[in-house]
Amino acid sequence: MEEKDLATQAAEQLSWLKSYATTKFNELSAKADELTGEAQEEAKERLAKLTALRDEMTAHEGGALGFIADRANSLLAELREDADETVVESQGFWERAKAYVADKVDDVREAIAGKDDDDKVA
Repeated sequence: MEEKDLATQAAEQLSWLKSYATTKFNELSAKADELTGEAQEEAKERLAKLTALRDEMTAHEGGALGFIADRANSLLAELREDADETVVESQGFWERAKAYVADKVDDVREAIAGKDDDDKVA
């Protein structure tokens, strides 16, 4: 009777394992399908962007090189604007820093002068 119980338990365990494996396989398959769909959607979006860029380059009067040159000039102009803003901001910073240091120097001179006056009184 024990052998029959062990065989029954083994069969139940095998059945459970098969069911578990099927469930996990189905879950992984669903996740793989989801990821595949996302990857395909992203690929479509990128293809659309590249196609639009290719069309824009083709339609440009200077061709691809003219398009690239114009794009580079545009980026360079933006960079120059950013650099100019940075220079202006840094000049303002240095002016504030000089004023701050000058105030501190004056404070120290006043403190030293006050100390000298105190030394003379004593």
